[in-house]
Amino acid sequence: TAQSARDACPAPDPASRGQSAGGSAMRVWLLLLLLLAIACAAAFGWQQIAADPGYVLVRYGATSIETTLVFALALLLLAWGALSLLGRLLRTPLAAWSRRRRRRGRERISRGLVALAEGRYASALRELERASQSSGLQAPALLGAARAAQARGDRERAAALLAQAPPAAALVLRARFELERGRPEAALALLKQEMEKSTLPPAAWHLLVE
Repeated sequence: TAQSARDACPAPDPASRGQSAGGSAMRVWLLLLLLLAIACAAAFGWQQIAADPGYVLVRYGATSIETTLVFALALLLLAWGALSLLGRLLRTPLAAWSRRRRRRGRERISRGLVALAEGRYASALRELERASQSSGLQAPALLGAARAAQARGDRERAAALLAQAPPAAALVLRARFELERGRPEAALALLKQEMEKSTLPPAAWHLLVE
């Protein structure tokens, strides 16, 4: 029953409660001692500074500036804080502009891939070439733009785009373009060059099997 279960539970140990209370009291005393030591060090430091605030002389040509070391340090800290705040204020619009540019790049590559799948190759080429100017999207955008240019029959433009794409993926597309043109010998020649170096990507091996 519930009553028997409560009776079976062990009662809290008074010794453990005492140890916990003692540990909390010890932490409070240590914190107070630490605060007292900091206050004493601050008072001693202030006394030393008040007795000898230091001396700083800045001279440039006929102009000289004299001040105390304490004031010079305070001025440096104030200047550092002002520059940090100015840097944050300048980074905020730059960060917003960068996020907006990345978002536009994602939208362009999305529209370009959809247009490529629908067979609107001119629109796909335009959107994907624009998307390739965004960092992080350059490789897929260049590959898609090369596919769109090839589909339009613009082989020179496709070759120029593939020259900027990652080499392994560009090799696969070049070989595939040769196969689509009915030139398996040219595709095989392209793949053999990398096969001898053992650097063929998996998609290239599939083309060899085809």
